[in-house]
Amino acid sequence: MIKKQKNVIIGGGVTGLYLAYRLCKRGEKVVLVEKEKELGGLLACFNLGGVRLEKTYHHIFTSDKNIIKLINELGLSKRLDWHKSSMSLFWNDYFWPFGKAVDLLKFRPISLVDRLRTGVISLYLQKRANWKNLENMTAETYMKKMVGRASYKVIWEPLLKSKFGKEYKNVSMAWLWARLNSRGGSKEAGVEKLGYMDGSFELLIKKLADQIKDMGGKIITECTVNKVLNKGNKVDIKMNGKKMIFDRCFVTLANSDFGKLLNGKKYGSYIKKLKQIKYLGVVNLIFSSQQDLSDYYWNNINDTKSPFVAFVEQTKLVDKKVYSGQHVYFLGNYMDTKSDIFMASNDKIKSIYLNYLKKIVPSFDPNKVINSRVYRFNKAQHVVDCNYRQKIMETKTQLKNVYLLNFSQVYPRDRGINWAIGSVDEFLKELTK
Repeated sequence: MIKKQKNVIIGGGVTGLYLAYRLCKRGEKVVLVEKEKELGGLLACFNLGGVRLEKTYHHIFTSDKNIIKLINELGLSKRLDWHKSSMSLFWNDYFWPFGKAVDLLKFRPISLVDRLRTGVISLYLQKRANWKNLENMTAETYMKKMVGRASYKVIWEPLLKSKFGKEYKNVSMAWLWARLNSRGGSKEAGVEKLGYMDGSFELLIKKLADQIKDMGGKIITECTVNKVLNKGNKVDIKMNGKKMIFDRCFVTLANSDFGKLLNGKKYGSYIKKLKQIKYLGVVNLIFSSQQDLSDYYWNNINDTKSPFVAFVEQTKLVDKKVYSGQHVYFLGNYMDTKSDIFMASNDKIKSIYLNYLKKIVPSFDPNKVINSRVYRFNKAQHVVDCNYRQKIMETKTQLKNVYLLNFSQVYPRDRGINWAIGSVDEFLKELTK
């Protein structure tokens, strides 16, 4: 009889949960540890007026085959609904429709010639399969050349700045290709369809956790891992002041967070490599109101003075009846974790965000906000520059039987639950060879 491995998984986000689920399906012994009270990571939910909602806005595309397959496998397919999306671009004090090809043709802030160039290049990138000769070129250089300086200044530069802050000039065109390519694959007859689970994506998190437990796996929350050490062929884990020994360890934390668990004297050069990838944090304000403030689900705020880049009305995707007849909104932005806004109090963030919302939507009355919450995550987006491929860490680490899996290894695709699942499947194929 083949001896089953005793595995520990550090991190209870989608990557960790899905890996635990697959290992349990193989009959392996699994212990998953998560420092927070709730599972899910960036997909974790909270209670908004009696309804569960993600702390960061989430949806999936029709092209996200990995997550759709998993939802079907877990028997949740009837809870996945597909909705027509709608989008705008805020520029010069106006919300311009921006979800269809015809909207681009009517987008007067740039010339007709630039509109046509932008449409042709966007369609080309959505359909293009080969991306490798784009990775050593910045998105700024490529888009200025292909769509023109005016279009770049109005449409693309604000997107890059809002997503990557001061690093925007260094972002690889491969990242922008992946962004456009994914969205292009989610359109039917020119209309974008987005998927959302009836009851929130917490259904997926809970189902995975239940399946893990039903198969004999163990999940420990509010558990802090302090050290990861090798002990012969075994892995010695120190967590909450206690030691446990495992055959294998899978770390699903961000690179730099993994480095903090290692012996600095022994693995100094390796830890230095782990720190090469830069991360940005995200700050989201989520609130509900009786006021209907937008005609669109997703509003890109292309004013670089805005404290948030995304103004999302959840109830333009999902019927407001789900949220007791209230309209639900996300205001979010990526930023340096040392920035003034990221380090501000929740009340200050709320004030900054809502004051700007009042500026761009004059009818908005902050006094009519019913429920509101602020959430921030330290490592929500990694910076994909032109040398990014050389910075990607291998899943096999310098510690014997210790493996690293996180969204920074998903390339050139942007981070997301679909690609997290796909990366685990690919890793497990290699692990069994």
